Amino acid sequence: MAASFLHTCKIVLLIICMFASLFEAFYAIWKRNNYAMFSCLLLEITCVLLIHMHSRDAKGKLFEDYSRKKLMAVIVFGCVEWPLTLAGSIFLLVSGIIHKQGFQVEDDGYFYAFIPCVLANIWSAVLIYDARCFRQKFDEYEAQVQQNNRTDIPAV
Repeated sequence: MAASFLHTCKIVLLIICMFASLFEAFYAIWKRNNYAMFSCLLLEITCVLLIHMHSRDAKGKLFEDYSRKKLMAVIVFGCVEWPLTLAGSIFLLVSGIIHKQGFQVEDDGYFYAFIPCVLANIWSAVLIYDARCFRQKFDEYEAQVQQNNRTDIPAV
């Protein structure tokens, strides 16, 4: 299965976000920025889930690892994460404006934590969409398997 240009760009952006959030999580621990740490962990989990789903799909082995229940669990995770990161983004933006804080990293810099939170929000929306597409693809795959099983049974 050949990957399209947009699919390849999505994977490259996910890998960049994954490694950047991993680095930023350790940096946030070092600089005692708890808000950024939480945002980075959510971004990391989302990126890893998306990369795993797309890599398995590109290899043609998506349905060996993901059943319909697992895809529903991914959708539920995305549906929980999306409003959580949206509320977190709004909180961090408003707090940074109210406290007239510049772009500081140390001691809970709000704008520094805002960036991974917004990225986690965007990628969680992509996670929901992609998991729904993969669930639909899984349903079509199951229907095709059922159809093949019916035609393979000889008439008595």
